[in-house]
Amino acid sequence: MTHQQRNTATQFLTSKIKTARLYRPLLDARQRLRRARLWFKELWENAKWHGGLKPSGFYVASLQQSPGSLETWISLAGALRRENTLDCDMVGLLKNHKILGPNSTAMRYEDELSKTLTADLRHAAGILTQTNKRDIAIEVMQKLVAKKTILQCRDAHTVGGYYADAEPYMDRQWDKIIYPLIKGHDFSTVLELAPGHGRNTEKLRHLAKEIHLVDVNATCIEACRARFGIEKDGCDFFYYVNDGNFLSAIQSASISFIYSFDSMVHFDKLVVKDYLGEFKRVMLPNALGFVHHSNYGAIRPNSDWATNYGTRSDMSAKLFSGYCEEIGLRVVSQRLLGLQDWIGMEGLDCISIFRKPS
Repeated sequence: MTHQQRNTATQFLTSKIKTARLYRPLLDARQRLRRARLWFKELWENAKWHGGLKPSGFYVASLQQSPGSLETWISLAGALRRENTLDCDMVGLLKNHKILGPNSTAMRYEDELSKTLTADLRHAAGILTQTNKRDIAIEVMQKLVAKKTILQCRDAHTVGGYYADAEPYMDRQWDKIIYPLIKGHDFSTVLELAPGHGRNTEKLRHLAKEIHLVDVNATCIEACRARFGIEKDGCDFFYYVNDGNFLSAIQSASISFIYSFDSMVHFDKLVVKDYLGEFKRVMLPNALGFVHHSNYGAIRPNSDWATNYGTRSDMSAKLFSGYCEEIGLRVVSQRLLGLQDWIGMEGLDCISIFRKPS
């Protein structure tokens, strides 16, 4: 039998096997077995990691010498969990974001997180004691989770065809959902957070005198810059790449309208809370804000956006309203979005409109 004949026979037999009735069930069973093996392996590695943890006091002392060690901070949180000193919310947060263990998601971003959190970690280690170790560790873990989700979200939206795929739906979303809620307001100086490739900006520029576009993703800012330049039809554009939860480049009391649509649905509740504080700072008295955010946290609190339905975060309408009340912003209205708004699940998202008191 020649080489060509052998290849032909192999291809014939392979096609027959794939069309056989048992092929698909056998393949599914093999995949389930592979997943089960990976699950047991991860379970064993995590049990081994937790079993090897030292008492929390050991890590408190270690952090005096190495305050910037993410691994040591994570080990401290693991030790506190084993000692049953963390509350249920924090345990859920650490579990759902897979912060603890030998395969911590945070450690995949170790270099960037260590750099961006340097000042926070040094300050925390400087005041860390055996008495306050629980409260300090919780504060550090919350910042770690927030920054980790920012980096994940940034990387997930750096490449891919989402922006081009979403563009054709913008007219319908603007006409049916967005514009009826915002028409008649002061658009003289707009801040658009996380503009993507500018499909919302294209609508806003016909209303605004100037738009300040802020995104953690440099590729998105460059796409907008290429699309709009520095001026178009009487609207001026300003571009900023930020750190993912602060607006340090925007002057205080300078913005008349805050806008974000189809981006903050992915932002962790801790990130949204940071941004609301910044919104209050940059807004003019009596300025309005329009934010489209997740409501999935109402059914899955402390969950990870990357594994949630529609990659929605653990934010909710109730949390948003509470955060605004804490810092002195007034929620004007909230509208839940669902199937009637072409959203894949009833009550999945929320549009919150808020005002800074005069």
